[in-house]
Amino acid sequence: MKTQTLTHKYNQTWLDSSIGKIARRWMLVLLVLTVTPVAIADDEPQSAQWTLEAEHWYTLQMGDMGSGWMQVATYTDGTLYRMATNMHMRISRMGEAGEMTMASTFVETEDGKAVRMTAEQVMSAQAMFNEWRFEDDIVIHTARQGERETQRELSRPEGVWLTPRGVERFVRERLNADAKELTYRMLGPDSGMTPVEVQSRRVGNDTFTNNGKEIPVSVWTTTTSIMPIETIEHYTAEGQLVFQETPTGMGTMTMRRVSKEEALDIQVVDGEMPMLPQTFITPNAPIENVMKARSATLVLRAKSGDMPDIPAAGAQRVQRGDDESSVTLLIDIDDNLPASEKELNDARYTDASPMIDSDDAMIRALARRAVREAGLTSSDDAMKRAEALHAFVHGYMTNPSLDVPFASASETARTRSGDCTEFSVLLAAMLRADGIPARVASGLVYADQFAGSDTIFGWHMWTQAIIDGKWVDFDATLPVRHHAGHVLTGTSSLADGQGANEMAGMILLIGNLEIDVQEVGYE
Repeated sequence: MKTQTLTHKYNQTWLDSSIGKIARRWMLVLLVLTVTPVAIADDEPQSAQWTLEAEHWYTLQMGDMGSGWMQVATYTDGTLYRMATNMHMRISRMGEAGEMTMASTFVETEDGKAVRMTAEQVMSAQAMFNEWRFEDDIVIHTARQGERETQRELSRPEGVWLTPRGVERFVRERLNADAKELTYRMLGPDSGMTPVEVQSRRVGNDTFTNNGKEIPVSVWTTTTSIMPIETIEHYTAEGQLVFQETPTGMGTMTMRRVSKEEALDIQVVDGEMPMLPQTFITPNAPIENVMKARSATLVLRAKSGDMPDIPAAGAQRVQRGDDESSVTLLIDIDDNLPASEKELNDARYTDASPMIDSDDAMIRALARRAVREAGLTSSDDAMKRAEALHAFVHGYMTNPSLDVPFASASETARTRSGDCTEFSVLLAAMLRADGIPARVASGLVYADQFAGSDTIFGWHMWTQAIIDGKWVDFDATLPVRHHAGHVLTGTSSLADGQGANEMAGMILLIGNLEIDVQEVGYE
């Protein structure tokens, strides 16, 4: 049938790149959320006389999908201390390489007072830079991508939290006191102005081999408020992290302390991402003619542990099961849920941001063009304008690509290249440029065929817009606005960058989810 052919065509063309890249992107999110804060170029004032106090090197590995290194260095100028972290990850798939470089700095006083922190991420042609300067009562946040720069005042984080050196001191003191548990809140460039709660529990002792020498270490399990996956960590008696292992549905991510030479000599792994099929979910029954599916009842079950919270938004309603391991999703793309009062008044869904840069001249021009070519004007119904923008983006993107992990809307507008992540940010930016609040949505989408597998759900990203007070879903990778074969697991305004904190719940589901298709409704 024609509808089924379209499903094959568009899912095969765009999901081929997007599912693979979503896996790579969430590997990067794992690095951001579980590894020491990271970033790329150090732009501290040149007049500062920083002296290297300590330096550590690590190798990074996600299963056999990627290879990389990380450097953590501490400097002092006699008054201030600066921790600088640089990370480089290179992933090659089917001969197409993608590089992700991140770096961060955190400047603080001897007594742990925050002065300045920065984070820079290079995952596309344009680097994304964020800076936070701590003043008496406020924090000045500056975001820059390419020639675009925005600045705003933020409130200082509430409560008690530690700086990076404060964490080092706290961990060292607790280890010296033979503590069995560690609990604290820390602030870092990876989480912006949201302190991260960390809980660690000592589970034993071991030895760690470095340069042929065996070092006694204590072994801990650690979880955080934004990444509740249990991570194994090894610490020396001095409180230095030498090994970290995080299990995920995409493979085990490891970080290992090594020499500088060994870290820089790590080789790139080139392959077909053998763990990619592990991220697929084969439901109990296929969804026939999914492009025409208007409603669906799906049961999601966690293979182990409790089911994480699943958002109710847009077309998706959620009913928690009698036990904590399952939820029932009631999906109806013609009956969307209202946005909350807070969401309706949230400027993050209307303002330009580094990723969704709706104030870019080309983005605005494309939005006007899309509405005009559909025979509409700015005074026409918002739903009609949004559908015109969706159709325009669907036809505008011409170059499926794996080599950019995540590009901004303005970069995508110029290259017309990418996959579902680029589709979603471009459509969100054009919606905002047209005066329609928008955000990106992440989760799963049903595909008839993909990568040798039939009837599977694969990880995906799309767009949501507020229209007539309700969140409405738009998937610009598809020729239709949306269909009921989508499972929403997270949303993000991408206000300050990659949205890792807001969508980290996806990581808990990869490789740990079953889906039963109970009912599907059609036109």
